[in-house]
Amino acid sequence: MKRILIMEDEPALAVVMQRALAAENYHVEISENGKEGLELIRVFKPDLLILDIIMPEMDGVEVLSYLHRNNMHIPTLAISGGGNMVTMKDCLNISQVMGAVDCLQKPFSQNDLILKVSALLEATPDRS
Repeated sequence: MKRILIMEDEPALAVVMQRALAAENYHVEISENGKEGLELIRVFKPDLLILDIIMPEMDGVEVLSYLHRNNMHIPTLAISGGGNMVTMKDCLNISQVMGAVDCLQKPFSQNDLILKVSALLEATPDRS
C-alpha cells in the first residue's frame, strides 16, 4: 500500500483529502505544519508528499529546501491558495523550482487530487 503524507494546516481540508485518498487504498497520515511533518517523514517514510506551501512554523518552501539539502527525494505535490504574500502562480512556480513534481491550486476537486496523486505515484519508482 502506497504511503502519502499530507502537510496541511487547515484540518478540515486535510481530513477531506485523507478520506478521499484512503478510499483509493492509500495509507495516509496528516501533519499540520512543516516541523511536525519532517519528523513524521522519518518514521512514516511516505511514497508521496502533499505539501501546502503557506503554513505556520515552517512553510512548504522551507520543507522543500530541507528535503533538497538532505538528499531526501520524495515526490511532492505542492498545494496552495496563495495566501496574502504572493500570487498563486508565483507560489506554485517557487515550489516547482524548489523540487515539487506537480502543483494543485486551492480549491480543487477530490477527483483532481486523486488523478494527480495516481499519476505521480505511477510515474515514481517503488521506494519500498
